[in-house]
Amino acid sequence: MLANKHILLIIGGGIAAFKSLDLIRRLRERGASVTPVLTKAGAEFVTPLSVSALATNKLYTDLFDLNDEAEMGHIELSRAADLIVVAPGTADLMAKMAGGLANDLASTLLLATDKRVLVAPSMNVRMWEHPATQRNLKTLHGDGILFVGPGEGDMACGEYGPGRMAEPLEIVAAIDVALSDGPLKGKHILVTSGPTHEPIDPVRYIANRSSGAQGTAIASALVSSGANVTFVTGPADVPPPAGVKVVAVETAARMLIAVQASLPADAAVFAAAVADWHVSNASDQKIKKDNSGLPEFSFAENPDILATVSQMGNGRPALVVGFAAETNDVIANATAKRKRKGCDWIVANDVSPETGIMGGQENAVTIISDQGIEDWPRMGKTAVAQRLAQRIAVCHMKVELCWTGDADRTLPLPAYHTKGAAGADLCANFGKAPAPKTLAPGARALIPTGLMMAVPSGLEVQIRPRSGLALKHGVTLVNSPGTIDSDYRGPVGIIMINHGDAPFEVTHGMRIAQMVLTPVIQATFSVVETLDITKRGASGFGSTGVTT
Repeated sequence: MLANKHILLIIGGGIAAFKSLDLIRRLRERGASVTPVLTKAGAEFVTPLSVSALATNKLYTDLFDLNDEAEMGHIELSRAADLIVVAPGTADLMAKMAGGLANDLASTLLLATDKRVLVAPSMNVRMWEHPATQRNLKTLHGDGILFVGPGEGDMACGEYGPGRMAEPLEIVAAIDVALSDGPLKGKHILVTSGPTHEPIDPVRYIANRSSGAQGTAIASALVSSGANVTFVTGPADVPPPAGVKVVAVETAARMLIAVQASLPADAAVFAAAVADWHVSNASDQKIKKDNSGLPEFSFAENPDILATVSQMGNGRPALVVGFAAETNDVIANATAKRKRKGCDWIVANDVSPETGIMGGQENAVTIISDQGIEDWPRMGKTAVAQRLAQRIAVCHMKVELCWTGDADRTLPLPAYHTKGAAGADLCANFGKAPAPKTLAPGARALIPTGLMMAVPSGLEVQIRPRSGLALKHGVTLVNSPGTIDSDYRGPVGIIMINHGDAPFEVTHGMRIAQMVLTPVIQATFSVVETLDITKRGASGFGSTGVTT
């Protein structure tokens, strides 16, 4: 993924600068070119010679270099890269970025660039938790800056806590994601998140316990899948994710206006916990407690954002996803909500106080759609978001098919023959002068489908047998499950084998296999000295356990 990519690496002044040397090596191993920029403070921790030697590229340090700046070198540097990476991203560099300062080469490059920027923060825990740093972090998130880390652990200063720079392989993985086109490239997806605040008077409001964590995680996962995300958020507890267009609102009425202004979109995910009512007689002055008794409030319904978008005519997103936070009869209430609102999917969850889900770090959801009810196990909200993003990506992917030169083009294309079917049936296609193929007991043969296939990045196609042929005739597939990756362009053939006792005749147009599409998940592999011990036994053949 990183082959022939050009990374501009800015090395800030911190003890974690030594990790930047390994980062350069890891990037070079993967085929990326690295142009290093070393700050004056960074040069106190790593030498210019070591950085330049590892990068096998010229090192840049000085904004006022007469040779480079004669051609406005800082502009060229800032725009020639595919991605700018700041590692370590010190508190000073983050403050300069947030404030738009440009008093050295690094800060000038960051201000002049038109490319995405990924920061790996590194600083003392007190510096990281300081309100000024957190304000800068929020500003940079809003500007679309990407972040990886920081981690939590022991620090060189002897303290413990968040502020450790991410490890080089973690940064490489984040760079890979930032440069990945992703299966949702070119798709515009609208995400709502957080609570709404409905005013009672200028200092009081009605709200709920939503933190915005799930909506933020969903938006982040969609960005990682390549989507262009508009993020309409109420006053959430968590900062907005990197790489999205942020539209901040307070009330349900304002959220609806922002949603409508953000359309058209290919998909819309309504994760916000929108208040059902607002105070229609809200005061424009603070309500005082006096002897006149308790104040009386009148309530009116808020606009139904999910129903409004779901029931649109022209301009409706192809996929509309709603959320149902319930405390009782979760499935029944969520199913009724989906029917009432008219959305495609409902993501239902139990937010009873004992679950700890509302405002917590985990979620346990059920997906309700035309295809039925699908329970997901309890997992972190990030994992829920990634899984949901994969489901959304699959809905927007198209598998391209074309006929081979001798194919009979009157036969049907792969088709799903029952509601909720996972596999699309493939037919035998012997061409324009078809003749049946007889499989003797124990024989195998490559049966053509007459199709060539291009699978989009993020999906794989698996070829699986039809259970009816196996049960009735003992005929199954040798390439089961054969995998067709996104980098394959060629004919699709089915290797059939007859395990039955009688000859089997494969006829032209017969449905012979199923084609199942599944998301692709690629991991970064890391060699460690030992593995954690499980409670399920020792390692070895037939074992599910591991030992150190």
